[in-house]
Amino acid sequence: MRSPVTFPRTVALFIGVLSVASPLIAVSPAASAAGCQAWSGAQPPDPAGPSQQNELDGVAVVSSCDAWAVGQYGTPLRTLAVRWDGSSWTVAATPDPSATGVNVLSAVAATSAGNAWAVGDYTTAGGHRTLIARWNGHTWRQVTSPNPSPASNYLNGVAAASATSAWAVGEYTATSAQRTLIVRWNGHGWKRVASPSPSPTFNPLFAVAATSPGNAWAVGTEVSGTVQQALILHWNGVSWKRVPSPNPSASTQVLFGVAATSASNAWAVGDYLDSAGDFQPLVVHWNGRAWQRSALPNIFSAAVNNELFSVAATSAGNAWAVGDFALNQTLILHWNGTSWRREASPNLSARDFLGGLAAASSSDAWAVGAYNNGTADQTLALHCC
Repeated sequence: MRSPVTFPRTVALFIGVLSVASPLIAVSPAASAAGCQAWSGAQPPDPAGPSQQNELDGVAVVSSCDAWAVGQYGTPLRTLAVRWDGSSWTVAATPDPSATGVNVLSAVAATSAGNAWAVGDYTTAGGHRTLIARWNGHTWRQVTSPNPSPASNYLNGVAAASATSAWAVGEYTATSAQRTLIVRWNGHGWKRVASPSPSPTFNPLFAVAATSPGNAWAVGTEVSGTVQQALILHWNGVSWKRVPSPNPSASTQVLFGVAATSASNAWAVGDYLDSAGDFQPLVVHWNGRAWQRSALPNIFSAAVNNELFSVAATSAGNAWAVGDFALNQTLILHWNGTSWRREASPNLSARDFLGGLAAASSSDAWAVGAYNNGTADQTLALHCC
């Protein structure tokens, strides 16, 4: 089961002393939620069976009858992609470049029924290599991707604006330090784009979102001395630049997900370490001028971990964020244009989490993750419609 300590696989959080949290954005009384009213859905297949790991980490929605979810399954891990056809999920064949090592898909993005991207990594005798696969309407095929490090390269997030424009983000190791890694699809190939790495030791990126050729966001975390801070990078059409982010904890915070609908509306989610030594959810909002922390409902206990891993938005008045609540329950929050509220969500076991989220409209959203059957994690998918 994922947690801030193990998700993504390359994260190693640093723990220190907590200070007083920064002020929250003031919100007015909640408005009534619009669009979908309940989360449910048919569950995807578990190709490794009930005794081995099956997990979904990313999802993309094309239409109400077309969605993709990706992750991994089995021992050793193999890439997993399942497709929703409007009534059920079906496993699609995906590339596994490593015959004996680990193969993982961490995220997926789609622009049409005939164009989708999935990213992750695989292991070789020399270490980790980036993995990018493309859906051409018929099959998933591996595409050549940059690997700046001879030993350690990961892709954790992907966003696509069109068939000729896409971004993928992650990290690579150089001189014993993890550096940000950003690559771009220009319609012909994936090319690395220069990106800042503020920390001399630790700079992973976990998610990316884009609204136009001149506006994109990437989020992650970076370590400055003994403090782990949220890391937000912005693409202005020419270069990637760091943008200040709220950091409520004096020791540890990380952003795992980002979504944007315009140049003046974006959300990022993750978690921070509270005074009890537990992780609590963190949501920040871009208003076109600055990132500000957003108030959340007063439902979270300081005695357990509460985490957010992904966010999706369809307009300034509609967004969702997902993760896990009280360490072992699915957590879904909804933004109705005025405030965040928790939405009821099913749990298939005593240990469930949601790690991926995508929405096509205010009445069509998918959240994916895993639940534990007592022996191993199994795929989990929830639909709001």
